[in-house]
Amino acid sequence: MLGNHQSVVKILVDNGADLSYGDAGQFSCIAAEQNNLNLLKEIDRLGGDVTATRNDGTTALHLAVSEDNLEMIEFLLDKGSDIDKPDIHGWTPRDLAEQQGHEHIKELFKTRRKTSATPVVGIPPLTHMLDQFSSNRTIRPASERDRTVAARPMRRTKDYFQNSIFGAISVVHSNVERDRRKQCVRVTVSFPETGETARKLVVLPETLRELLEVGLKKFGSLPKKVLNDARAEIDTVEIIREGDHLIFAGSGDLKEGQAP
Repeated sequence: MLGNHQSVVKILVDNGADLSYGDAGQFSCIAAEQNNLNLLKEIDRLGGDVTATRNDGTTALHLAVSEDNLEMIEFLLDKGSDIDKPDIHGWTPRDLAEQQGHEHIKELFKTRRKTSATPVVGIPPLTHMLDQFSSNRTIRPASERDRTVAARPMRRTKDYFQNSIFGAISVVHSNVERDRRKQCVRVTVSFPETGETARKLVVLPETLRELLEVGLKKFGSLPKKVLNDARAEIDTVEIIREGDHLIFAGSGDLKEGQAP
């Protein structure tokens, strides 16, 4: 499906494949990063939960906000996405809209409030847990359990694999996950030479060329290079880390007195 192999998807669906077995959160985020609303709708149509999170807590709604994709945001809200759901860094979709100044998205969120109702599970006192485990005489020693687990190989059942569209497609497109970053890296960017000094929070793209295009998208002018806070030029996105501040520059370096 990610590779638009519709004939493969049709065969899998006709044979009972179900997206609910796959990592719907991860693949929904991929669709959002690609601004591919049709793929997101296809994931939903085939049973995938487009509101689910991937391993870093990011949802497709987080990324749709970062990409300023209003149509995708409306679709995700219709499917029940939570605008107040934080990722592992504490950012919610609402926070991102506020930080990036997306007024139209902020207005939409005001009319579509949805607060997470996940109950808080109390943690029992440590002493109670110790008493509980010490009184359970059937628990085997760790060494014995380890030997038992080692003797019993862990594997997915055949039915699980056959019923997973993502599992089957990953065989055809096994490089999709390897080529993507494990986590969503967010950075702040500014472009003082355009006359705008405000910083904007963006998702770090895969290449430096794409990063320069972010400057065009966010500030209306295509920069020629990217600098860090120390005014050193950056020539690869691999050295950029979560939370870094990047400065776009044109044909010359920033002039003295220009605030990043």
